[in-house]
Amino acid sequence: MNAPYNQQFPFPVVAEAAQVPYDTMKKWVLRGHLVMSEDDRETLGRGGARMLSYHTTVQALIAADLYRQGVTISEASEAALEFAHFGDDMRDAGGLFVGAATVLTYNADSQRKARVLRVSKSDSFQSVLGKTWPNGMASSAIFLDVQMLLLRRSSALGMDRGWIIETLED
Repeated sequence: MNAPYNQQFPFPVVAEAAQVPYDTMKKWVLRGHLVMSEDDRETLGRGGARMLSYHTTVQALIAADLYRQGVTISEASEAALEFAHFGDDMRDAGGLFVGAATVLTYNADSQRKARVLRVSKSDSFQSVLGKTWPNGMASSAIFLDVQMLLLRRSSALGMDRGWIIETLED
């Protein structure tokens, strides 16, 4: 089962899933905090809802969660953007690592504030901290388990949970 990369979600549904008032999320878009992609669709006709791509939806969910934890919306959106729209050799943009937890860390004191980590059951706490702060310890960090966030929000979006659960299996 694959991630719903081609799925789109109505803007009001995304706001509700992110547990953010519709007008607040609308302001985030107007101010450029949430970055729209070419896969997002503007409102069609009167009364039509803007449709957000999977990637922008994930960005909104992560940004809202970080914002609730005290990160400014500007920095929360930037951290979420890195996860949602950029991948690497082991993970697609907006994708999850397979066989391990996908954790986004946020550290306000670091030059690179956000990092996406693959954390397996065998990783020690010390190794996770080393991935978070490769140049030594910092004052604090937020650890966001992206799989759990998506599992919690998937039903509100009408998103199939099966692909998320599959990524957690060894």
